[in-house]
Amino acid sequence: QLEEKIKHLSHGERVIINTFIQKGKAELQSKSGRAHSMKYDGGFLMQCLLLKWKSSSTYAHLRKSKILPLPSASTLRRRLSSSECKFGFNELALENIKKALGNLPDADRWGSLMWDEVSLKKDLTWHSKRLEWHGVVDFGEEIESAVKKGIATHALVLMFRPYKGSWVQPFACFASLNAASSTILHGVILKATVLLYNHKAIVKNF
Repeated sequence: QLEEKIKHLSHGERVIINTFIQKGKAELQSKSGRAHSMKYDGGFLMQCLLLKWKSSSTYAHLRKSKILPLPSASTLRRRLSSSECKFGFNELALENIKKALGNLPDADRWGSLMWDEVSLKKDLTWHSKRLEWHGVVDFGEEIESAVKKGIATHALVLMFRPYKGSWVQPFACFASLNAASSTILHGVILKATVLLYNHKAIVKNF
């Protein structure tokens, strides 16, 4: 009955309602002395992390007042420490796009592919566990042949925005030396368009 009543809501709104229910179950189990575990949706955790980065005081207020079923700061830290951060296309972000658009008609899956570049402070560090340098040019395994090697000075970020949705989802990030060239942009955008289509998103405009 609940699923029937909330099916007209957006994916994000449905996730929040279901998270409230799961959190209530976990708290009930905790009070009864039984083992409990709280599993959060991956996309919801990402939004929580972005909110905390924007304003820790706002995050703390929303969590303390129980306006939103937000995880603790330690939960976010554990999630971050267990996640592998790397450049290239983010499969988790693409899967969340697919989850949000999967059951919609084609007309509701149209959107824009957007990108932006930001300057980075040069910083070269050695990652002892992975035995590799961090801070160098990195396009994942996408277009290695067209990439100039060196210390990264810019980050290229790709995002998808549905025309009939109020959200924007970043799904790729690349580290480049200076602004990305037209050859690099062409290769990245072409692959991004194909990946988005495979994950139920239809790019109608750049």
